[in-house]
Amino acid sequence: MSLLNTPNDGLPNVFIVLCQSINDVRGGLGEESLIARLEPPGLSKTQTKLSTTLRRWTELGVFGEKNGRYTITEEYRPLLKQEEVISIPHIRAIARKAVFATENNQRFWEAEESKAADLTRSLAWLLAQDVYTLDWKTLPQLESDQLTLEHARFARNDTRLKGLQVWARFLGFLWTDGNEPAVDPTLAIRDVLLDVLPKAEEIAVSKLVELLANSLPVLDTGVYRRDVEAHLDERYYVQPPEGTLSKSLSRALYRLRREGAIGFVSKSDAGSGIKLSGPDAARRTDTVTHVSRGVEA
Repeated sequence: MSLLNTPNDGLPNVFIVLCQSINDVRGGLGEESLIARLEPPGLSKTQTKLSTTLRRWTELGVFGEKNGRYTITEEYRPLLKQEEVISIPHIRAIARKAVFATENNQRFWEAEESKAADLTRSLAWLLAQDVYTLDWKTLPQLESDQLTLEHARFARNDTRLKGLQVWARFLGFLWTDGNEPAVDPTLAIRDVLLDVLPKAEEIAVSKLVELLANSLPVLDTGVYRRDVEAHLDERYYVQPPEGTLSKSLSRALYRLRREGAIGFVSKSDAGSGIKLSGPDAARRTDTVTHVSRGVEA
């Protein structure tokens, strides 16, 4: 099983329609009923995608099967108001929770049967890079240079590389501006911001980084991020200086401030704070001690 192998293990758009359809019917649906409901007549390829996606996300714990009928399991069932439709943000949150779940990453460095670990590893590695200079054409060579465990590399072929782009975009860690995909965790952070940043309060930026890492453990200081960074060759990968955030997390926090979702606070009596860096660290480095919830959050 490999979520990066989308031809065999499903696609985000198929996962979305499965969640919506299963959630719509009290008591769940059988696989044949799901296929009949969702598959246009004569498109056997669609049936294959539906079946493989259903199977994979059942293995990851999102769907449960009993007496031949599939439901969203209690752990992943979103809290919805009566008659409320399960939305894309709800489904995105479900997928992220499953992808980062401990039980789906226990075989973190194994190449086969690793559940969600290949996607988790890849996201953690991607977010550790200089997101302003990253070139997707040379990315396979960069990963080959940096990652000391050859069998765990994701960019071995175009299929896995495209699979990463597809899932990273859906989960909120990447967007495409019409040219190349841009690594940017703003959407994922925006999704969890209300849960980690209290309203009408300001918290130390170090605490915010810790809370974000707990929710999105591929970000700075997250458990999966630390594991990946520990296996990178120091000749080809240079970690940000102590007290400085990665460019991927800095990019997201700058964007969220620009949107009005958060505000930066720098207090002279609150220690040294944490540095955020932009495209050119020599010209754009802000030291922040606290972060507050913005009016647009």
